[in-house]
Amino acid sequence: PAAPLGPPPPPPVLSSRAPASPNDSGDGDYDAVADLEDVHMPDLFIPGRVVHVYSWRGVYRTAIVDRRHAALADIAVSANMIADHKMQAYFDAVHEVLEVNSAPTPPPEWQPFHTADSCSCCSAKFTWHCTTQQATTVYREKHNCRQCGLLVCDPCSKHSKVLPRLGLLQPCRVCDRCFYEGTKMPPKDDAAVA
Repeated sequence: PAAPLGPPPPPPVLSSRAPASPNDSGDGDYDAVADLEDVHMPDLFIPGRVVHVYSWRGVYRTAIVDRRHAALADIAVSANMIADHKMQAYFDAVHEVLEVNSAPTPPPEWQPFHTADSCSCCSAKFTWHCTTQQATTVYREKHNCRQCGLLVCDPCSKHSKVLPRLGLLQPCRVCDRCFYEGTKMPPKDDAAVA
């Protein structure tokens, strides 16, 4: 049986107040500073198994990682990391993994960014890497369509749709070609043309 955990470590000891300045009124309006170099912090470790959630071809996948893996010791905490590791984010990601794993069709292979210099839908050149600030330059970015995997520009990938055959039950970015696939255009009124 494992030994019970001891009490948590004590809070950091606050350093004494900084020397009074000539403008100090003595009313205690200062920030207390913790001297963290003198505080003993316990060794932290990840209990249990580590499930690494990562993105592959536009879908979430998982892998079990040994909790003692050296790379885990080098992780620096950042603000977006905290948001990504809230319970709802985990739940949504693991739910997607389960749906993707049971989907009848695997995600399409993604076209690598270096293989195309123009949009697969409109054939416009990708100009997002240019330094000019023209409207066409600003709006051209490369995106992979989640349904077909091809590279498309930003204006040709403004639509989202659910892709249940891939296990994507939340609307995701698709190109115009895939968005309008299977839809019929309204018939033209011959009287309006004449």
